[in-house]
Amino acid sequence: MERDHAAWKIERLDEIESLRNRKRDTERAEKIEPSEAEQHANLVCATQDSLAFLLNKGKLSLVPPKEKTFIWA
Repeated sequence: MERDHAAWKIERLDEIESLRNRKRDTERAEKIEPSEAEQHANLVCATQDSLAFLLNKGKLSLVPPKEKTFIWA
């Protein structure tokens, strides 16, 4: 009887460890693969940072050059 209980306890501990490992692996996978919304937000932030950098360096202007003719639709 005591052996059966010990065997049952070992099985339960193995199951618990397996569940913990699966949970840990799932959390790692979620950290590695951001959701589509997170990817979009990261892209928007990177684009905004790049535009701000170019504006600050004078490499980009929000006003079109005067020597060219632009047709705005």
